[in-house]
Amino acid sequence: KTLSSPSFPSILSLSPLFRLQHNRHRYMAAMLKLFTFLSISIFYAAITTASDELSFSASFPSAAMAKEFVRLSDAVYYLRSCKNKHLPSSVTCHTYNHTKGGTQVMIVSSDEKKYVAIVYAGSDNVKNWISDFDVSMSDFGPADNPIVNAKVHDGFNHGVFDEGLFDDIQSTAKELLEQYPGYRIFISGHSLGAAESILTGAAMAHFDPTLNITVINFGCPKVGSREWKDWANSLPNLGVWRLVHREDIVPRMPSTWRFSHVGHTVQLNKRNAKAYYLHYGDKDLGYKSVPWNWESGALATPTASAQHFIRIYVKYVTKKSAKNPDKYFVNDFVKKKAENDVEFATIVY
Repeated sequence: KTLSSPSFPSILSLSPLFRLQHNRHRYMAAMLKLFTFLSISIFYAAITTASDELSFSASFPSAAMAKEFVRLSDAVYYLRSCKNKHLPSSVTCHTYNHTKGGTQVMIVSSDEKKYVAIVYAGSDNVKNWISDFDVSMSDFGPADNPIVNAKVHDGFNHGVFDEGLFDDIQSTAKELLEQYPGYRIFISGHSLGAAESILTGAAMAHFDPTLNITVINFGCPKVGSREWKDWANSLPNLGVWRLVHREDIVPRMPSTWRFSHVGHTVQLNKRNAKAYYLHYGDKDLGYKSVPWNWESGALATPTASAQHFIRIYVKYVTKKSAKNPDKYFVNDFVKKKAENDVEFATIVY
């Protein structure tokens, strides 16, 4: 019986050199698959971690809560004690403080909405803002024991930390949160009070990392340096939402590179509302910054000063945002367009 000769591939497969090269290719292919799998796993883990860290600080407040705090930011202007008819009936005032330096602040709670809130009074006097705005800076925190080596507006800093005010506020808020377990903590204010609300929120978030703090304020000026902005924005338990009515001049101040905005900007326009992630956007996350003419456009607007009054914010939030939140409030950040899209940066008021 004649045996057939083995085919060429069969002979080649018996070669030790062929087997070595073949196994090497299989090994390289397997390693490439493993490397790809690990790279994808690490990438998604990083995204998940970043998302977890931002989950609170980027959790949008509701239009109803914005309405609640614009009313309280208005009411605190009229307070001289906790006994005041301007407070909503559902709100209990626990303390009211008017320091020698002029800071006015109340601490309230609501059984209906389950919160404890710190609310600062501000200033409607825009002429003083423009003509007397002092841009001197100091390290954030008490003068004798700064919290962090980063600069904030000196006057705002003194307003919060002088006369032991911050210690009193922090102590009272902690007692109330222990008395009302499960209540959320909010800090609010308008104008000068808005600036003080951010400094208070950052300090409290720093000293108690387990406490999630939401700041909702109105017509807030810039409060600190770029370094301080980066530090405050890195606090995972602090969410800052600054509502800006149209061309309000005060949020554009001080108009100097030394100061930056902290937290998210909620721009209340005439025909809509838009939210800008951390004001300056984030290229990696795909979020836009405020329009390039957000400052210059307002500075050139004759009615910009009139947009700052607290009653203007009350009217917009109560009459528009609360009644039609889909159009006049926010639930997502403005996203960047595709790279091949042509975009003209305009601000619509």
